[in-house]
Amino acid sequence: MSDLPPLPFHVLSAFAPESGQGSQAALVIYPSTTDPRWLDEDYLRKVSADFNYTATVHIAPNPANAHAHAHADDDDSVMVAASVERKKGGRDDGNSERRGGGEREMSWMIRWFTPKSELALCGHGTISTSYILFRQYPELQIIQYENPIAGKFQSRRLLPDGCSEGVGDSSSGTCKEVEIELPNLSDEVISTLGTGDPRTNPDADALRNALGLGLGMGVGAGQEKDEQEDILDISEFKYGDKKSLIILLKGHVGLKGLNVDIKALGDIASGQIIVTQMSAESEESQSISENTLVIRSRMFAPGIGIQEDVITGSAHTYLTNYYLSSPATRFLPEHLKGKDPKSLRIQATQLSERGGGMSCTLGQGVVKLRGRVREFGRGVLVDDDDEDDD
Repeated sequence: MSDLPPLPFHVLSAFAPESGQGSQAALVIYPSTTDPRWLDEDYLRKVSADFNYTATVHIAPNPANAHAHAHADDDDSVMVAASVERKKGGRDDGNSERRGGGEREMSWMIRWFTPKSELALCGHGTISTSYILFRQYPELQIIQYENPIAGKFQSRRLLPDGCSEGVGDSSSGTCKEVEIELPNLSDEVISTLGTGDPRTNPDADALRNALGLGLGMGVGAGQEKDEQEDILDISEFKYGDKKSLIILLKGHVGLKGLNVDIKALGDIASGQIIVTQMSAESEESQSISENTLVIRSRMFAPGIGIQEDVITGSAHTYLTNYYLSSPATRFLPEHLKGKDPKSLRIQATQLSERGGGMSCTLGQGVVKLRGRVREFGRGVLVDDDDEDDD
């Protein structure tokens, strides 16, 4: 493959409020979907294994961009932009188009891999990708993505006045946060979440053991069994085609300090195992914004090559559906019950060793995840087989 152009790559930390936090990902950018490396599944997996992050993202411009360019109307409201200049070393590729409102957008094919397998959805990989593309294409407002498993979704550039406090720069017109919109779970699946009684769930005992939960952990003696139960709910869904679980714990449980048997969790479910709880702050409406739910979580996925993830965008997509759209709303603090779900915001922290955080809201058929991304490296991939010939 020595006659092919080198592939640029970036390495980033996503959902990283502070330096040294966030989930790390690599991004590899291909010139087209006809590039033989893009078409070579073994190559994608090899590169992903070499980076050895929980996600390596592979993207290529969607051929639909060129199709739209060739068939655009003369009307400026639907015209395809002739070019989108890059901030550094401008590039004219004809791949962006303008919406009716004058918003520039571009579409990309996207795939995500762990060192072991392909991912059905990856939030931290997607938000990292959006961060780089918005920097490379300063006129771009919307990025459309298409994935063979997850389907179509998008990311939108945030302006300074839409940023969280302290991360917007009005002088440069930039925001250090990025927002992505990932697809909801199906209505059918959402309707089943929050209905998994731990007293009757067949996985309950195995989960208690794997999570290091003793019945009534931290609860006084003499209480009824229901009162002693640390698990409030066990809900099942599919991550791709893999059995996955959301386990809701009571707020008093020391989630970060649990001594988890990850192998045992992998024997229970082959997809994502998301352990979550609402913080005590959420119970006190005066302590935070009255429309904010504060949650904590940990996520394990040994079945797809992730022991414990640092911070997981896809898991928080499912958690946003869980807390705000499903029968699990019955667990919400009283001051949040009955409110329009789209008016509520989840402030989420993942209690991994590195840690990370994001905010989550509901949109129309999507979950909006917002967070900080930090780039810590870049370069080009070389063909190591060619290196051997030198």
